[in-house]
Amino acid sequence: MTDMNDIRLLLYVESDREVILLEKLFKSAHYPVEHIRILPSNGKKNMAHFLNNSWKLEGVKYAALVNFDALTVFDAVKQAKKYLGNPETEVFCAVPTTEAWLFADIEAAKRNVYSDHGRRLLNRVSLPEEIPHPRRLAYSVFGQKKIEHYASVFDNFDVEIATSKSPSLRMFLEGIGKLLNLDNIPAANIYSRSINRDILSNLLSEVSPSNAVIHRTMDGTNITAEQMLKFLREGSPLGDQYATGVLRVARDSLTQKAQQEQEVGV
Repeated sequence: MTDMNDIRLLLYVESDREVILLEKLFKSAHYPVEHIRILPSNGKKNMAHFLNNSWKLEGVKYAALVNFDALTVFDAVKQAKKYLGNPETEVFCAVPTTEAWLFADIEAAKRNVYSDHGRRLLNRVSLPEEIPHPRRLAYSVFGQKKIEHYASVFDNFDVEIATSKSPSLRMFLEGIGKLLNLDNIPAANIYSRSINRDILSNLLSEVSPSNAVIHRTMDGTNITAEQMLKFLREGSPLGDQYATGVLRVARDSLTQKAQQEQEVGV
């Protein structure tokens, strides 16, 4: 048990499950676990009560992590804050649940699977936020219903890979790092590499119809908006190349436009 005199952050979570997972995750990210106390709330309603009515310790920062499913992490946080009564406390969301983060580094997950059935399931796993029932998937692939058995995924977890695949995990670790005033935040280190991917993913999701061809490779293969969106989200070389190309064209176009306007005195 962490000495309260060493505590710099109190983090409210929904249950003991999150306590077990996050303790492992923080160690994997090299966060100072001796300065973090994770408090299970036994549900969102109790969490709302604690956040809005509990006495706050001087010199200690507070945060909450909520399991919440929404189309985007931004929407999840917005809805979670409303549900919790719009507390002053910093609110983060695991989308759709904290167990989804177990699959953010898929290779680490595979190292903890000991059945052919589990490996076959993991080969079909989508991105963490798109897994419909992460807890059920964890039971199926790891073959154990006790969370202590599969929380060990985080023991050999590549945080940079994971945060590039999961926006909710990235926002959580980055936010906690800032609350702790950490100099080296894993999520922040990869943010510049994933920001282009996120922007382009949002733009591509707006293309209609989704089967419209938006790119043609050197060998003549047509790539639709739906296919490119998948490549971007997976962080594939083709997706990264496309993102870089689009941003370069946008930069050159805006530069040319600015120069033309300067010449005519606009």
